[in-house]
Amino acid sequence: MSKSYMVPSTDVPGFSNVYRHSRYKDGTHGGNYSDVTTIYELFMAMERIQPNTDFLGTRRFYPESNRYGAYEWLSTTDAARVVDDFGSGLDKIYSTYASQVSSQSSQQPLGIYSNNRAEWILAELSAVRTRRYSVGLADSLGVDVFESDIDASELQVIVCSIDMIPRMLERIHNTPHIKVIISMDRLDCSKPTTVTQAFSIVTTNELKSRADGLGIVVMDMDQVIEIGRVSPTKPKPPTPSDYCTLCFTSGAAGQRKPILATHASLTHAARAAHLSMQRRNATFLANVPLSHIAGRSSIYALMHDLVRVGFPADGAVDNIDDMQVLRPTVVFAFPGQLDRIYKEVSAATVGAGSLAGFLARIGYRSKLRSFRSKGRLTHALWDRITFRKVAQKLGGRVELVITGHAALSGKVQDFLRMSLSCRVIQSYMQTEITGCALMQTLDSTATGIVGVPQPGFDICLRSIPDLGHNVTDAPCPRGELMIRRDDISVSHLDSAYISEYGSSGWLATGDIARLNVDGTFTHLGRISSAIGTLQGQHKTPEYLESVYSEHELVQSVFLHGDECERELVAVVVPNPNKFVPWARQLIAKPHAKLEDLCAIKEVAAAVTELLKAHASRLQVPQTDRISAVHLEPLSFNQVSSEFYTTTSAVRRDVVASYYGPVFDALCQLHDANDAVTVSPSCISDKTFFIKDLKGVSE
Repeated sequence: MSKSYMVPSTDVPGFSNVYRHSRYKDGTHGGNYSDVTTIYELFMAMERIQPNTDFLGTRRFYPESNRYGAYEWLSTTDAARVVDDFGSGLDKIYSTYASQVSSQSSQQPLGIYSNNRAEWILAELSAVRTRRYSVGLADSLGVDVFESDIDASELQVIVCSIDMIPRMLERIHNTPHIKVIISMDRLDCSKPTTVTQAFSIVTTNELKSRADGLGIVVMDMDQVIEIGRVSPTKPKPPTPSDYCTLCFTSGAAGQRKPILATHASLTHAARAAHLSMQRRNATFLANVPLSHIAGRSSIYALMHDLVRVGFPADGAVDNIDDMQVLRPTVVFAFPGQLDRIYKEVSAATVGAGSLAGFLARIGYRSKLRSFRSKGRLTHALWDRITFRKVAQKLGGRVELVITGHAALSGKVQDFLRMSLSCRVIQSYMQTEITGCALMQTLDSTATGIVGVPQPGFDICLRSIPDLGHNVTDAPCPRGELMIRRDDISVSHLDSAYISEYGSSGWLATGDIARLNVDGTFTHLGRISSAIGTLQGQHKTPEYLESVYSEHELVQSVFLHGDECERELVAVVVPNPNKFVPWARQLIAKPHAKLEDLCAIKEVAAAVTELLKAHASRLQVPQTDRISAVHLEPLSFNQVSSEFYTTTSAVRRDVVASYYGPVFDALCQLHDANDAVTVSPSCISDKTFFIKDLKGVSE
């Protein structure tokens, strides 16, 4: 039985049929939450229906011990009061210091620049109270990109944490639109955090004096709130077609682009995710950057039936201590964050060499068999012996983990399912659609899929004959993923919309997908990252990388191929827990270190053969099999922080450029009939080679 609903007679030449959620066959949300059309209405509805309930949680900081304590909560009612007062204060600030409109819109933007914290959400809600829109800012890609984002957004008012003020004042000449900087932290330092420890009344007064000399007004949120209390204004609620936020794409496929998203677009995506997740009274850790749309869309989805949102201490998004204190029931995380949890937990359980590790491995296999056959996530014996302790590391109450924006390895997905005894599902999302368009169903036991269309979304595929992906492929059509819904409404520098299929309004995502026999979709990779080989074939490396990463010796893989190469080659980062003992035994050197093992050509040759055998078992076509590997002892994010975007997507052009000399050497020396050895000094003294090592078996 198909898990998606195929709309009859909707296929036209070059396009597949249209697919929808099986419970929402008319392409709508079925009337659910139809009264909520803006994010402001969503917030006010939550406060009206459930007043005085916990909403935004912050851990109290104790400067004497330099530690954080329990979460302290701002209720829905108190949050509404802050939004009203701060929103009124912003009205006064804008009328006094800022011009009325920008060149982009009749609405005014409000910049928000900080790590995740309650004030981030309060600032955005305060902005939309008077038809303004937020601009999420981050400096993870460098100061030049950060300043370019400010300039492109024409920001005049920015709300930020106190530690961001000095760096903005230092380069204020590069952001000439800025008129007002509002500190989330008190300028009198009377409410200490680890951020304010580096400041005192003396230093903040110096900051204000310096700002005055530059013609910049600096104040804190409490001062703006007091202005609003003294001079309250009436809300001017946004309409569905008003802009709610400006976000920047991650830049994985090249240049970052600003996306102006409407309230209609955000509420549609949030409502769809809520109907799929089916969570009520959730506790949620906001550990995905709020400057990215995924960080907020997950919160908005859960706000439909009340959510307690806890924020990480110090903005440390991978802090396990936060989870143990908050005890969340729902977690959204990028694949890179889940990979780090997997490495830490697996090393202490199934990767351990002790009796406990032996039992954990038996328990894991037992639970996985039960899950595959019966869908069960718990086991009375193995949970008590091993996995309950693992679940406690994340608070012990996690019911659902959702990930998206990049592929999650199947072995990581299954391990987290078994060790946490909870649902772990993948999704497909883009900044342009302000949330998830596809998501695995809660009862899914599969890996390697992004699920089914979300309620209210139309999905189809468009053939890409130049890359050999066609909707006529049997039994599984392939092509560019196309998305449509009534109120996708964003402003994009380079329009991604097309009108080639039926009526206008289809979003061409630039991603390649496959429709599986059961009606689910698999994300194969970006069109822009497809690689060609000497035979004229084009490969989608992201999907193949996820396949090869399933091998127990492998942590991550980067595939490479171009028109001068006969076959695919790869940089492989080994899984140290499995790789080191295996390699030591292979070469009979019981004390060899990881970096030394990676430099031995016989070890890399053996890995190559194991990956070929792995691909053969999974029926990967011969032309998609790796012919040679370069073993990299460091994880890719250790090699260079520039390898990934903020959403954990691989910046393929950066990685390919870094390892370019290796690939160039292979291209020059590769001979289909002869083995060669290449040792490019520009990477390291590690050996990069092509050689068949016969007689090696898994």
